[in-house]
Amino acid sequence: MGKRIKEALHGYEIEEILLSFFLFVMLIICTLQVFYRYVLENSLSWSEECARYIFVWIVWIAAAYATKRMRHLRITFLKEVAPADKQWIFDLFSLVMMLVFSVIFGFSSVQVTIRVAETGQLSPAMLLPMWIPYLSVPVGVILLGFRSVQNIWYILREHLHKGG
Repeated sequence: MGKRIKEALHGYEIEEILLSFFLFVMLIICTLQVFYRYVLENSLSWSEECARYIFVWIVWIAAAYATKRMRHLRITFLKEVAPADKQWIFDLFSLVMMLVFSVIFGFSSVQVTIRVAETGQLSPAMLLPMWIPYLSVPVGVILLGFRSVQNIWYILREHLHKGG
């Protein structure tokens, strides 16, 4: 049963789906902007702002994706000089620190997003409620925290299964 849970959680490709969707939408918007600007000689007023907000969403979701794949930027010098049977400890430490960051930053970002939503602020070009771009941070950080917990579980389970 544990293997099925691992496959279900690890195989859940929410980040890949969201990243693919957002990249596709961003590509369409940027292509439209180029077409309008250079062929029709009339720029779209909202395209740059929309692409910017989509890019912010991509950054935060990609952080969770990198964590899921254990491809996050990290300093590996100490891990590389450690004995092979102790290197997992550095991966575990890195993930725990990322989880701590996720919890602290997650709470703060939710508070900021709520405050922005309460102000009713709108974006200049699209008149989009500003809480929508701000929401990218809590969503990304929650996914990042989830993937950190997931990888911590995998490392501990693998290490405990090997018997130390």
